[in-house]
Amino acid sequence: MKHIKIITNYKAICIGNTLLKLTTLPFSMFIATLISHIMTLAMEGNTEAVLKAVLYSATMITATILIRLTSDCYLKQLNANRSSQFRTDFMRIFLHNPADMLHDVSKGALIQNINKDLDTIINCYTQVYPDIISNAITVMAYIVFMILQQPFVAFALLGLGLFQLFPPFIVRKYIQINYDNCSKLEEEITDHLSEAVKGFPFIKLYALKDTWIEKLSVLYRKYYKVGNRSSAALAAHSSLLRCTETVLRFGSYIIVGLFILNQVCSFECGVQVLYLSSGLFSAINTIANNIPHATLRKTAENRMCKWTDVSNLGNDCVIRSPFSQIQFRDVSITYDEKEVFHHIQCNFRADQEYCIIGSNGSGKSTLLYAIMKEIKTQSGTILLDHNADYNGISADILAFVPQNMPVFSLDAETLFGLFEDASYTERAVKIMQSLGLDSCILVGKGINTYSGGERKKLFLSLAFAMEPQWMLLDEPTNHLDEQSVMCLIELLRKKKGIILVTHDERLRQIIPHIIRIEDGVMTNE
Repeated sequence: MKHIKIITNYKAICIGNTLLKLTTLPFSMFIATLISHIMTLAMEGNTEAVLKAVLYSATMITATILIRLTSDCYLKQLNANRSSQFRTDFMRIFLHNPADMLHDVSKGALIQNINKDLDTIINCYTQVYPDIISNAITVMAYIVFMILQQPFVAFALLGLGLFQLFPPFIVRKYIQINYDNCSKLEEEITDHLSEAVKGFPFIKLYALKDTWIEKLSVLYRKYYKVGNRSSAALAAHSSLLRCTETVLRFGSYIIVGLFILNQVCSFECGVQVLYLSSGLFSAINTIANNIPHATLRKTAENRMCKWTDVSNLGNDCVIRSPFSQIQFRDVSITYDEKEVFHHIQCNFRADQEYCIIGSNGSGKSTLLYAIMKEIKTQSGTILLDHNADYNGISADILAFVPQNMPVFSLDAETLFGLFEDASYTERAVKIMQSLGLDSCILVGKGINTYSGGERKKLFLSLAFAMEPQWMLLDEPTNHLDEQSVMCLIELLRKKKGIILVTHDERLRQIIPHIIRIEDGVMTNE
């Protein structure tokens, strides 16, 4: 499955972070040689030379610390910027997915994708993989350096250090299983809580509180059990690592001491390898600690790939044309296990206006959502200018104002600022004022605090300001006062390419083409 380029770009970021982490590697080996030289001078009683060497080594250590601090600070800032850009890129690609996928997405799954999975991927490319690669290079460099001093000592310490790799491999399987189970349960809990937020009046009205709470309790009990297993796996991992640290600390002194006593290596060589052994063990330990985290990246990427699969993404191949058409070819649609449309055939032309009428539940709104690709067809094809794949079409071609307005926490001025063309904002404000919406609410007042009528006026203003080729309106007069309705009528008189659903007789009188939907069949009136 192909993935979008942002993942590929992060591989380059991974290489860059790795190189930055390796900046202090040469200093470490040089300091090891310097310390062994100081020990030799001290044993010879050359005080003046020792003081000079200590001063020089202190300068080198200080320089190493400063370089590491500088590179760490730079990496943190760089990774924060890259993380923000990565999230922005992902959301841009996410919003280009087919509307039916976005419409049907589980809130719990999406929250897991945006938070947990995205963090896992970002952390792997910015921290985990650079740590593993840079420390693997450090291990190889230290081993080569030690081999040049004394091969037997080098391989003995390497064998001792590799002992640290066993704990992660032992618990990796259990960490992976618990990650998957926790993610699944967190999705279910989020979805269950989201259902309550949407339907709490019905839960209270029909006395469903106990049933809802019992289901939540069941989910939390499952999550508690999985969480305990996850905590136990991590605790076992930590305990094993602490045991290995103790073995390594005393084992390295014993091994090097024995080699020196048996004259396998010199005292100066022993000092050098002992100094580097802590760095060697630390590097292997970092690799061991990061292995379980690295295994989670593939799972997180697989969970995200449905949004970043190139084959899902729509295209913008539709252009404005006075001869534009929306065509239904033998379309059947089932919604909530009810067949709404049965093999319908119809054409809509951009130089005309259409009013869709019918009884409640007949499928009027479903028709608009089907055109917007938010509902899948069971058979047949919906074409926009002979193109069936128009997902991601821009709003200046196809705009939709649904019956229930979206709710955002940002204010209207921020929303207007998202448009690249300032003329959109100017037109939107003028239309908004003509609809009776005071411009003073544009700044500092979240759209989620607007009344239903204010939100309707705002999004109608945005839709008309776009001057789209096609405009789909679902019950546009809902929540509007009389003055606003009359203004809307004047706007509609000047617009072509309108497909609207309404029960308002005043709108039906100004639309020339009336289409009735009943029993899955469309007829002209």
